[in-house]
Amino acid sequence: MQTFFIALATVIGPIAAVVITRLMDDRKAREMRRYFVFSTLMALRGQSIHAEHVRALNLVQLEFAKNSHVINSWRNFINHVETDATVDPTSWNMKYRDLLNQLLVDIAKDLKIQSNEIDLARGGYYPRGWAFQEERIQAAQEFVHGLSSGTKAVPVKLVEAGETALTK
Repeated sequence: MQTFFIALATVIGPIAAVVITRLMDDRKAREMRRYFVFSTLMALRGQSIHAEHVRALNLVQLEFAKNSHVINSWRNFINHVETDATVDPTSWNMKYRDLLNQLLVDIAKDLKIQSNEIDLARGGYYPRGWAFQEERIQAAQEFVHGLSSGTKAVPVKLVEAGETALTK
């Protein structure tokens, strides 16, 4: 009988070790994915149209599916994002920030990260130069779109022969 248990332990022991290791690895990978979503949203909270920010928002539903608080915050946020921001841009932006902040707070709670709601709401560091650069790029894109749609024209300035526009 003792030989039977030794044989059983010899067979089951390595199998159990592999199963337990696999479960632990899966759990660790899941936690890493969830931290990735949170850290991406935190890092890019000032760049709402950044591709990685959007990707992280789309992963919330998958990675936090078991947490109803996170999912409810995510749904509220997505519902707001899908509304027309041009009707009242100031109010829309304020609500956007509040809903994103609530989502970040709920994710932080789920991940057991000590966070201050005020710190989360501030939006992190976003250089003014980046904002200026984005505004310039957007203005250039709007101008090119206006040219292609016929609502804008290329400004032309006439100068006398021999003169350049730069010498005036």
